[in-house]
Amino acid sequence: MRRLSVLLAGRGTVGAVFAAQLGGASPRLAEEGLAVKLVAVAGRRALAVERRGFEGSAWRERADPADGDTVRRALEALADLRPLVFVDATAEPEMGRAYVDALAAGVHVVSCNKLPFTRAQREFDAMHEAAAATGAHLRFEATVGAGLPTVRTLRDLRQSGDEIAEVSGCFSGTLNFLCAGLDAGRPFSDLLEQARAAGFTEPDPREDLSGRDVARKALILARLAGGRLEPGQVSCRPLVETDPTLDRTRFLETAAILDAGVRERVEAARRSGRVLRYVARATPAAASCGPAEVEAGDPLARLGGPENVFVYRTRRYTVPLVISGPGAGPEVTAGGVFSDLLEVARAAAR
Repeated sequence: MRRLSVLLAGRGTVGAVFAAQLGGASPRLAEEGLAVKLVAVAGRRALAVERRGFEGSAWRERADPADGDTVRRALEALADLRPLVFVDATAEPEMGRAYVDALAAGVHVVSCNKLPFTRAQREFDAMHEAAAATGAHLRFEATVGAGLPTVRTLRDLRQSGDEIAEVSGCFSGTLNFLCAGLDAGRPFSDLLEQARAAGFTEPDPREDLSGRDVARKALILARLAGGRLEPGQVSCRPLVETDPTLDRTRFLETAAILDAGVRERVEAARRSGRVLRYVARATPAAASCGPAEVEAGDPLARLGGPENVFVYRTRRYTVPLVISGPGAGPEVTAGGVFSDLLEVARAAAR
């Protein structure tokens, strides 16, 4: 039986769902000869370590109060435990430094946290260079399409010698959920609250509404397509303009003031035989995102609910390769993380 130990950063919704998925899959993995154990869970102010592996949700009860860099403390406590996978289910922008240290020490990294991959190009390079130097795996499928195989597809196309011309589509399940609901005549503020309650949005929904979350995905895809872009080079227009001076609670309480303006934009698009969608494009030379009116017969117009669609145009795929499906929510995001973990676990076993 090959053992793989897992350090999880993030005690929130996605982290908890991932931990439950891992526990539920243990009997099936054991049939493959794999014993994948959750041995540490690091939060902002709590740390739980059990080198033999936690059973079920025991990590919740075992968490000890902790200040400072809990991930670094966990990595130090597990320094002699290999193979080890560091799973990041946080939204911490500084995690890239922890990734480099972990990869340099031979620790595999799996992440759904977009922020470390969308900082300066040199930081993106440093993570990949650290992985290449030790042979440790760096996987971040869930940063772009939640559980959809978007990053893996792009990686495989390039590794097989294909050249990427463009990846376009609707990269936000949250924004597409809102747009599809607006098509049906529902108020913007009601849809936003439903999306937030369902776990589709970022903790502050303005990250979605501003387009910043989509811009990060477009930047990741542009870099994976062979580009070398800095964050400031991504052209990004918001779905709606929001007041950045309000705190999150006050923004949500006053979101209804946006309803009339959004409704007029939707109706204007309808009068032209179009629908409103939030569209992104990524090429090796540029990345952009913003609201656009698309023809009613366009595939993007037919998307409903929290779906994503990614359209790949390459030297080989002159007829586009299309990947679509659910693109938001803790279950599918955690599933994307778990899929990456299984890929690492099977590679380590080989």
